[in-house]
Formats: sequence, structure tokens, C-alpha cells
Amino acid sequence: MKVGIPYWLRMVIGLVCLTLNLAAIPPAFAARNFGGEIADISGPVFVVTKDTHNIVTATKGMRLNPGDAITTGQEGEAEILYDDGNLTRLDENSRMVIEKLSIAEGGARETGIRLELGRVKNAVSKLGNKRSKFEVHSASAVAGVTGTPDWVVGLTGDPFTPTTEVDLLGTAGEPGEVFCEGAGGAGRQVINSGMRSVVQHGMPPTAPFAIDPERLQTLMRKMPIRTPRDLRDLKRMELDKATGAVQPPPGAAQTPSPAPAGSALGAAGSAVGAAGALAGAQASQAAGGAAAVGAAAGSVIGSVAGAAVGAAAGMSGGGKKDDSAKTAVIVTAEKEKEPKVVAGGKIEESRPLQAAAEKTAEKADTPKAARSGPSPLAAGELHTVFLKGDGTLEGWGYNNYGELGDGTEKKRLTPVTAKGLGGKGNLEGIISIAAGGAHTAALRKDGTVWAWGHNNKGQLGDDSDDDRKTPVQVKGPNGKGNLEGIVSIAAGALHTIAVKNDGSVWGWGYNGDWQLGDGTSKKRFTPVQVKGPGGQGFLEGMVAAAAGSAHTLALKKDGTVWAWGSNDKGQLGDDTGDSSKTPVLVKGLKGVIAIAAGSSHSLAVKADGTLWAWGNNVSGQLGDKGVTNRLAPVWVKSIANITAVAAGENHSIALKADGTVWTWGGNSAGQLGINEGTSTMRLVPVFVDGLSGITAIGAGYNHTLALKSDGTTWAWGSNNKGQLGDNSKDDRLVPVQVSAP
Repeated sequence: MKVGIPYWLRMVIGLVCLTLNLAAIPPAFAARNFGGEIADISGPVFVVTKDTHNIVTATKGMRLNPGDAITTGQEGEAEILYDDGNLTRLDENSRMVIEKLSIAEGGARETGIRLELGRVKNAVSKLGNKRSKFEVHSASAVAGVTGTPDWVVGLTGDPFTPTTEVDLLGTAGEPGEVFCEGAGGAGRQVINSGMRSVVQHGMPPTAPFAIDPERLQTLMRKMPIRTPRDLRDLKRMELDKATGAVQPPPGAAQTPSPAPAGSALGAAGSAVGAAGALAGAQASQAAGGAAAVGAAAGSVIGSVAGAAVGAAAGMSGGGKKDDSAKTAVIVTAEKEKEPKVVAGGKIEESRPLQAAAEKTAEKADTPKAARSGPSPLAAGELHTVFLKGDGTLEGWGYNNYGELGDGTEKKRLTPVTAKGLGGKGNLEGIISIAAGGAHTAALRKDGTVWAWGHNNKGQLGDDSDDDRKTPVQVKGPNGKGNLEGIVSIAAGALHTIAVKNDGSVWGWGYNGDWQLGDGTSKKRFTPVQVKGPGGQGFLEGMVAAAAGSAHTLALKKDGTVWAWGSNDKGQLGDDTGDSSKTPVLVKGLKGVIAIAAGSSHSLAVKADGTLWAWGNNVSGQLGDKGVTNRLAPVWVKSIANITAVAAGENHSIALKADGTVWTWGGNSAGQLGINEGTSTMRLVPVFVDGLSGITAIGAGYNHTLALKSDGTTWAWGSNNKGQLGDNSKDDRLVPVQVSAP
């Protein structure tokens, strides 16, 4: 007779087996998550934290965790860099929820992102993570990508209109797909790269069709990724080191965890309460250019995130924010005006700075005559270079790509000397230097150009994409001979510019934002000549150049300034906001004697010592007492007698004729040198106390440099890679002297 197992006994056995299976899951991986941070930001951006449900004004470097929601307002944009190297770029009027950032046993990562559609564009670029899933939602459609390698998704339209246009750029790796479906899952279909679909509300997507070439070019231009690839790679390596996991390179096959119970548990544990997510939130500009969170549009379906964004809406209507939310303090030097609220941050009035500066300046030693020609100080994102009086170079800071030129890849906390060709001897005869994101260029007295460091986009100009730990000579056009007759050089994030003695301008490296000015978007491994306005002929009569992250400036001998490349923040200064593949005239500027380019803002000094600024102004880096971007130059009225300028990522520096240094803009790492914390922005120039007799200045991404008349070099700001050269990795809020080699 067949004996059956009692029901209660089967239940006990099942529970025991389940317990054993769960116990077999290594505790370290049962619920391991990783995080991310705000890598790039402009305009109003807010974070709804999962743990506290507070509305927090986003700042660069702010840490994020699974479950957090990020909302961008009008003219607000942000990039979120995750610890596994994945990257999300948010357009204005968008909302994103980080649904999952988890690590499985063996190091395989899983990322889940849900993004609400913005009004203009949305873009996401991700690195090797086959378990990733990204979806963009509107009222009409859902589109997304699973898998790897790099990809970008773009949607156009309004989240509340019945029709959504879907433009898909990039491809998904195996296993994965690029897909589009109507709301509610209607008509899911796979769409190839470069294809477009239109989705009516409640209907399946139309059959995919090719994106119009002109529209495709516009989309590519409007969806730039600002965070450099090397930083994404570095982020991923740091996570690997912290977890002890070995992550396969992009494109390599990943083996899923063999424990099905663990996989199921991880999937269940990663669910977040995004079901009732807000359909979208818009932000409006308050009086005086200040940004506030606007009223939420659409329905909120019982979610905490929706309630939090609703609280933000009330804040814009006169309500108060939770006291626990972090605020950014913005300080102006106008004591006559009452405090105002800007982007959720408090503006406090400072003590009268002009009188204090003048008093200090009276005690300062009379500076020696200012150096002729460009500054001997140059700084990239994380490294610094100094041109010595004997024509040799010293460098310090980050060196992962060989950007210090000492033949190694070791970061240096104190100065080291750049080697000569092939690592033999030292580089000599240098008269000018420039530093890009992670590469360095030097101009020799014989008119030749030498470069070293990162070369992934051809920014070294040696007809290769190989990184160089020691200097190599920049080749001539089409790789024939060598570039000669150069009188001025400049370096952007991923490109390099040179001006010849005949007034022509040449560029090489990355060109995706038209920063080379040759009328194309092709990266160049050897120099190409910059075209003339409208692509007619070639640019002529130039005497100097400056380069930002994705734009380039050139100073003409008649005192006018010309610009080309990205113009999304107005950094070209032609009063249009339209990017340009060939040079355009900066509006209304004459008599200019010096120029400088920050990441996305520009500066110019006239012969009368007045300062002019234009472009990105989200941190007050234009010095015009506001935070509104400027499409054309504005006069910085609160400072005069300027002899030199420099620009960082979101801060600006000026040297006055009396040898004093003045700074303004963002201060997230102490780069203003004012010793008043790192949450304080300055909307007008402020005096750097304790510095006198300065003859030259320089600026890196978030650090600042000054050379005194006694030959000593001083630095302050970010120092996480030793870029201040004071034999430490501590950020400095006030100037410290660079150590001797």
C-alpha cells in the first residue's frame, strides 16, 4: 500500500529546505547594494531621498542610493554616475527613480532605472553591465534598453500629451534589446539604432522608420555626455577594489549566480515603491533668476515620492522646506540688499569685502612686472603643471594616463619633472603649456608642440589613440611631418588647439561637439585647420586660443573674439544658444587682450582692464550678481584693473594689477580660497585673503593656482589626487604652498 506524506510534514520539509537554501547564500552578497553621485549639474535639480523623504537641493558630488528620486526643473540638467561606472543623463523637467543598484556573487552588477520623459530630450549612456535595465516612461509610451555596451535613448515630446515621439540611438549588447511599446504594454517591438517611432496614447507604436539625418544630428548635439569616460572607468575600478569583486570588461560574458534561491531573493529584495511615481514635475523660474520647484502636473498615485514632490510644489508657493534638507549658501558682497532665496539655498550677505581687500593690498609688497605671455601655471581636471624659468616642466597630481610625463602612471603628491622624448633626459626649451582633462601639451621655443597623457580621442595629435607616459611630438596635417610655427596652444577636456605664426588655427582630438571648428564632428588624430565663419575659407589673424570642455575661443589681433563648438549654456557668446561647427563672432566685444574658457563659460579682459563673461552661470561663475546663463557677454562691474583671468569647471579667477587675486562662483571643494566652507557660492568677485605679490594664476577643474613674485607657487581647492602638490590629499579652503620636488 502506498503511504502518502502528511501535508503538515511536507510543509515542514519545505520550510527546512528553504531555510537551508537561504543559509547557503553568502551574507555579504544577500543584500549588497552600491550607490552613485551627482557627477554634473546645471540649473535647478532636486533629490527626494528614500530614507528621509526630504526634498534636497542637489549639489555636485551628492551621494545617491537605490530608491532615491531625482527631479530636474526648467533649464535643469544632471548626470548621475553610479559606482559601477554606469551613467544617467537627465534633461530638464524630468524625473528619475533609481530602482536597483545591486551586486550579485562574483561581482555581476544589476542596475534598474526608470525615467519620466522630459520636454526636450533624454539621454542615458551606460557601461558594461548586461543585467542593466533602463526605461523611459511617458503618458503614451515606454521605451528602453536592456544589456550592454554603451547606448543612448532619446525621447521627444511632453509627458502629458497623447502622442510621444521615440528616437532610439545606440544598440544593446547580448543579451539585450532596444524596445518600444505603447502604454500598458501595447505592441512591444524591438527597434534598431537610428530608428524612430510615434506612439498615440492607448495605441501600439508605429512601424519604425529611419530618423531624418538633420534630426539625428540635432539629437546627437543636444544629448552630450559631460562626465569623461576615464572617470566612469575609475569609478568602476574603485567599486571593484572596495568589494573585492572582479568585474568582466565591457562586452565580456557574465555568468549569473548559480544559486536560483539567491537570485530570486535578490530580485524580490530590490523592488522599490515606485509604482505610484509622479508622472512628471515642472519647475519655474522665480523672480531674479532664482529657481523654485513648481507645481506637480498630472496625478500622483499614492506614493511617498509623489507626496514629496508635492511638498516641493508647495515650497514654490511660499511654503517652507524641511529644516533637515541641505541648503547651499550663496553670498553676495552687496550689503545694501536684503537676503533672497535662490534654488532652495539661502543667500546671506557678507561683510564689506572691498575695504578689507584694499587694506590688505596696501600692506602687500609691490609686485614685480607681470610675466609676458601665457601663464606658467596650467591645470587639468586632476593634475597640475608648472613651467619653470629654465624651460623645464614640473607636474603633480593624478597620473593614471601619464599626464605628468614622468614615465610612470603613479599619482604624485609633490612635483616631478617631465621627461624628454622616449623618457630620456628632461623636456627642455618650453615656452608655454596647456592642460586638458587628462592630457598635457607644451610649446617649444622652436615652434613645435609636444603632448602626453590620455589619448583616447586623439588629443595628443601623434596619429594614434595610445596614451603616452612621456612626451611625443604633434604631427603635421594628415600625419605628414610635424606641426611647426606655433605661437599659442590651448587644451580642452578632450581636444587641443594651436595658433600658428600666420594667424591660422589648428585643432585635433575629440570633435563630437564641433570644438575643432573644421565643419565636421569627426575626431582627428592629427591637426586640421579651423574653417572661417560659415565654413568659408579658413580662420585668419588669430593670436591666442582658449578651450573649454566642448567649446573653443580664439582672440584676433584686432581685439575681437571668435568661438565655436557647444553652445548649450551660451558659452559661444553670439546671443543665440545654438552650437556652431565653424567660428562665430562673440557679440559686442572689442579691444580684448586676454581670454579664458571654463567647462562651459567664457571670460575676456579688455585693454581698459574691464572683465566680461558669458555662458553657464548656475554657480555664479560669471560674477554678475545672478545665476542666469548669459548668451552674450556681460560686464562684471564689481571688479576692475584686471591683467589676467582663468576659469575652472564652475569658478573663475582674476589677477589685478596690484598683485591681488579675486575669485567667484562655485566653492564645492574650497576652490575660492575664502575659508568659509564648501557650501558657499559667490556671485561677485571676492578677495583671496593672504595672497599678495601674485604674477600669474591658473585653474583646474576644482582647484586654483597662483605664482608669487618670490617664485613660490600656491594652491587651494580640491586635492583628492594630490593636485595641490602639498604632499597631502586633503582639500584646502585657503592657499597652501606647493612643496619642493
